[in-house]
Amino acid sequence: MASVSRDFTPVQGPFSPEPRHDAPDAITAVPAPVGPIVHPTPDDAPESIYDGPEPAFPVDFDLPSDEPSWPNFTLAELADQEALAFRAWGNSVGEMFARAMEKLALQIRMTDATTPEEFEARIGVYEDDIRSQWEARGYDAGLEASRDQCRCGVEMYR
Repeated sequence: MASVSRDFTPVQGPFSPEPRHDAPDAITAVPAPVGPIVHPTPDDAPESIYDGPEPAFPVDFDLPSDEPSWPNFTLAELADQEALAFRAWGNSVGEMFARAMEKLALQIRMTDATTPEEFEARIGVYEDDIRSQWEARGYDAGLEASRDQCRCGVEMYR
C-alpha cells in the first residue's frame, strides 16, 4: 500500500515495481532466511488418524470395477440428454443442435443400436433400403406415365 508524504505525493511501498529509497518513510522488504527444506517420510506419519474403535465391518471406499460411478444411459438416452443440454443454451443455435440430437435419438431407437458402430452399420442398411424404394417408385411412376404415349408424344389410348 502506498503511503502519502507531507507534500501529498505517493511514496512507493515495499512490493512496488520500483521502490523509492530516497523517501524518509519508505519501507523495504527484507527476505526471510531460507533454511533447509524438510520433506516428510513415511516414518513421520502417525500410526492411525482414527483413534476410535475398529469398525465392525471392513471399510472399502473403492467402487467395484464393473459398476460405473455415473448414470448408465443407453445410446438413445444419451442423445436425449445432449438435446436437453443444447436446448438449455436458450438460443437458436442450441435449438437447432437440440433438434438434430432428437432426430439422432429417433434414428438410434429405430435401429435398436446399442453402440455407435452398430448404429452406423444399421443406418447404412436402412438408408440403402429407402433409396432403393424411392428408385422403384420413380421407375414405376415413369413407366406408368410412358405407357399411354407413343414416341411422337401423342396419347395412344385415351
